[in-house]
Amino acid sequence: MSRSDTQRIADMLEAAAELAQIVRRGHEESSLVGRDERAQLRGYVDRVVDRDMVEAGLRVRKEAALRGWMAACAAATSSVAS
Repeated sequence: MSRSDTQRIADMLEAAAELAQIVRRGHEESSLVGRDERAQLRGYVDRVVDRDMVEAGLRVRKEAALRGWMAACAAATSSVAS
């Protein structure tokens, strides 16, 4: 695996960690509730998919798959496993 591949993976993991933090309500602007909160979180995910991944040098071919992966990762990291 090349250094650039390693960096890309690290960037993806960082994005996933940020999303997990938001889902856990760790985002500084998490005072919103209900529909407003969901809209804010959706906007954040949109930004990660549409802009941040591109800036990290990653080309997203299947946005729906990435969004699904991010949702699954956030759900897995925001719940308590017994």
